[in-house]
Amino acid sequence: MTWVDADNITHPYLAESWSPSEDLKVWTFNLRQGVKWSNGDEFTSDDVEHNINRWIAAGSKSVNRTAFQDIAAFEKVGPYQFRLVLKRPILAVPEMLSAFTCTLVHRSFKAGDDWTKNPIGTGPFNLVSFSVNKQATFAKRADYWRKPANLDELRYVDMGTDIPPIWRHCRQARSTCCTA
Repeated sequence: MTWVDADNITHPYLAESWSPSEDLKVWTFNLRQGVKWSNGDEFTSDDVEHNINRWIAAGSKSVNRTAFQDIAAFEKVGPYQFRLVLKRPILAVPEMLSAFTCTLVHRSFKAGDDWTKNPIGTGPFNLVSFSVNKQATFAKRADYWRKPANLDELRYVDMGTDIPPIWRHCRQARSTCCTA
């Protein structure tokens, strides 16, 4: 929802803005409108509520359960606005939401689901194919809410742990993947 730059300054992303109460116990977030999930659904406060409830649920094994244990209530103000009511003052709520553990999933995602079988995201690429220990292919999304990606496709290839034979193959093929 937010991101932190190299100077440790937190910036809006999916959350367009936020404001704390004077006592830092109530945080109001305004979500960016026009963001769509890759399945065409609007990104709304329902999605944020789903994720926060998932993280802090009694049986949750998420590391976020501890990080967000001081949330007393999630209040949905509207489709693009919500409030976090806290048990104690916390200054770093926007920074906490920028953690890599706070990746948001679509509101239809349930505990135990395999995201690779129904990949829904808000990013610039869609997962096209995924094969464990082999390859993942992503295609550029035409409806991404920010500036379109410069690449049409991304491929991640698992080259395994036996790297020297791979480099020998590159040299033999006179590939440009090697510079030595």
